[in-house]
Amino acid sequence: MGDMNKTNLNWAEINMSALHHNLEMVRSQLTAGTRIMAVVKANAYGHGAVEVSRALIDYGVDAIAVATLGEAVELRVNQINIPILVLGTVAGQDIEELFEQGLLPSLNNLEMALCLNECGRKRGQKIKAHLRIDTGMGSYGLLPDECMQIIDKLVKMEYLELDGIYTHINTIYGGRREDAIKQVSSFEHLMTQLRQRGIHIPMVHASSSPAVLKLPEAEYDMVRLGIVLYGLPCGNQFLDDRVRAVMQIKTRVVTIKEVGSDFGVGYGCTFTTMSPTRIATLAIGYADAGFLHFLKDGEVLICKQRAPIIGKSCMDHLIVDVTHIKEAAVGDEAVVMGEQGDERISAEEIAMRSGICMDNCDLVCLLSSRVQRVYIK
Repeated sequence: MGDMNKTNLNWAEINMSALHHNLEMVRSQLTAGTRIMAVVKANAYGHGAVEVSRALIDYGVDAIAVATLGEAVELRVNQINIPILVLGTVAGQDIEELFEQGLLPSLNNLEMALCLNECGRKRGQKIKAHLRIDTGMGSYGLLPDECMQIIDKLVKMEYLELDGIYTHINTIYGGRREDAIKQVSSFEHLMTQLRQRGIHIPMVHASSSPAVLKLPEAEYDMVRLGIVLYGLPCGNQFLDDRVRAVMQIKTRVVTIKEVGSDFGVGYGCTFTTMSPTRIATLAIGYADAGFLHFLKDGEVLICKQRAPIIGKSCMDHLIVDVTHIKEAAVGDEAVVMGEQGDERISAEEIAMRSGICMDNCDLVCLLSSRVQRVYIK
């Protein structure tokens, strides 16, 4: 029987050596001097933003990117003191917080720039910002055709310093290289216009994880690394076969019982046993890992063997068939995602069985705070 510890009935193991390996694998492919911005939005894609950021700073990243002001403030409170870019928008009433925390806002429109400049004037404090260009995403950022007129105004603002300019090459996520090249060409045309006007912006960045590995012409001064750091697939395939999965999701067997044939399992009795069956309950449900709600014909690993999930996932537990695993016992470790012995259940396998798109690592972002993160070297 394994250990039963109330603090770790389910947990995610975060392998920091794998994180370091993935970073160095990408770094080895970059031009010398290219800076690295690590993306730790959505709690570092479920891996734990504070601990991951601390490690990445030790590993030599130059900057951090998050989606929201709240995420950035959490990092500052935890002494993450390198540059932090806020990729999303910031409400007008929260702009002062950007100054107080020394953050880099993204400029998505002229109105945001005017608010920042006015706030800086009142505070007697200058703020650096990065201008976002929409070359095809359709969400945040200025359209290329309107950029030059607005940039002419930005560079004249007394309390706003244009420290960076960037775009997001979204089409590379679907593997459409030709469309991605069009986005790069649109962005490069803008860079050419800036150079012709003698406008120098220190940090130019366009590449996120798939572009770094598949579109080297978009490298520029800095790259933004997200999913590749965490060893996650993109579009149900790995960006590079050298990356290592950083997260494993584990739980424990909490009950085992013998039931007869024609026994209904779970809510709605969607599974009925055909013969006497040995069933085990695991201490993890869709409130812990949201993808479990969608998982079809899923399996877990117990005693180095695959055990099929039977019935619907419950909010707080799963039921699996361990009839064929005679040695299974209460307290045993069960791997929901990861490795045990020679068996492996990967993120892409779960994504396919769940019908979840892995383009933006949806699966691990569905891991709740109830799942303890355990960091291993």
